[in-house]
Amino acid sequence: MDSLEGCSVDPHQKVIAFDDGERLSINETARRIHNQSKLRLDKIESHVVGWLQMHYEPEGLSEQQMEQFENLINAWIQNYQNSQQTNNDSTDNSVLTSFLSFSFF
Repeated sequence: MDSLEGCSVDPHQKVIAFDDGERLSINETARRIHNQSKLRLDKIESHVVGWLQMHYEPEGLSEQQMEQFENLINAWIQNYQNSQQTNNDSTDNSVLTSFLSFSFF
């Protein structure tokens, strides 16, 4: 996906920085790309996470700095995935609660 070309990453702030100055979270980045491409949002989110994990590589870091960078990225992604799971669980619980509270009588 060319939409991430030219972007940089600030793992401390947990943002992807675009050439136009926008600094967006994983979700916001996926929505931005979705608005431009109309591709499925879940596929875009997965691509953004994959890009962070496998493709984005900052220049000029020593081995130790790169290891720290990767640790920050991994923690960011883990936090993101945990929050996605929590959001999905909350939605599932709301649907289940609504269904169970429906009176059949």
